[in-house]
Amino acid sequence: VPVVQPILEKGVKKALDTVNNLTATRDHTKKTASIGVPDWSGGTAALHKMLELSLPSYQHVVSYQRGQMRLEVFTHAQQIDVRVLRTTAQNTGRGGLANKGGIVTELLVNEHTRLAFMTTHLEAHEGASKCAIRSSSLGDILGGTKTKLHDVSQTAHYTFVLGDLNFRTELPGSHFLSEEDHKARVWDLVATRNWQALNDADELQRELRNKNCLVGFQTLRCNFPPTFKVERQPGYQYIDKRRPSYTDRILWKTGHQMEQGVVPLVYEPIDVFASSDHKPIRAAFGVDLNDSFRMRPKLHRNHSHINLSTLLHRRNSQPNLRQPVVAHRDKLQLFVSGMACQLFPNRDLPPNPYLCLVSSPPDALQ
Repeated sequence: VPVVQPILEKGVKKALDTVNNLTATRDHTKKTASIGVPDWSGGTAALHKMLELSLPSYQHVVSYQRGQMRLEVFTHAQQIDVRVLRTTAQNTGRGGLANKGGIVTELLVNEHTRLAFMTTHLEAHEGASKCAIRSSSLGDILGGTKTKLHDVSQTAHYTFVLGDLNFRTELPGSHFLSEEDHKARVWDLVATRNWQALNDADELQRELRNKNCLVGFQTLRCNFPPTFKVERQPGYQYIDKRRPSYTDRILWKTGHQMEQGVVPLVYEPIDVFASSDHKPIRAAFGVDLNDSFRMRPKLHRNHSHINLSTLLHRRNSQPNLRQPVVAHRDKLQLFVSGMACQLFPNRDLPPNPYLCLVSSPPDALQ
């Protein structure tokens, strides 16, 4: 018994530490942690030091950890002003563990543009059931991190999703093939650098087309070798245990009629990365920030309209309404909220409420 007891205690402690590693949360920017968090300060301190040495002119605004998932956000302090609105996480691993799931942060940039980032680590392995779990998990992460009724893809002007999404290569007609033949055909496509065929067989792009996940998001085609599963060395030496696949991805979504506000500049793997069986992806985007408000007129009590001609021509003492309003106008942004209406049931057609805005002069509203 004296020999067995320490072994049992050691085993229980190891099991509890493992559970803590897979469930605990730490916000390193706020120095707060959930109950039962093990001491991660050593590894985190080393990571922060390395990042800060690489980015000396940047400010570390988000450093959030859930289990073994991390989200780090840096901003250039001299170029933009950033306020962190919220950062939260959702587990999707079995039993609620954080070996799978996602972390979401929403930022306010220059007081007028909301940016959101969601990093994810989804279900692994090939097969239709695993693909379905991955698609469902993306919805669970967005739903589990939303505030009230809306997730960040609806509240932010620009939302970026990134991480090990784990979607695999699934060739057409693969259900007629053995797994060995399936892998061999994928290997042939990699050997001939047929990126077009590999992209056509990509589960993620198929799920996006079928609207099974991340509706409204888009991603670039992968014109490079698959990033998984590789030996831990520079270059691409694939492990024959799995089909080569584009598991590591970056996607984005914009607000309504803001599609032109994001311009992809770079999308590529880091070939020399040698500490994982994945090659991480990096990307650069040009993002248009919203203009600052020049004015925010307020309606006084018992007033039912805003005098647009006065606001749009306030610099001209005698405005000529026969001239185009655009020539002299300032920007007026109108926000409508808290509206309600009564819908009368119609068995033939579903309700279709809408809001109609009419301006005077007509070209004042665009």
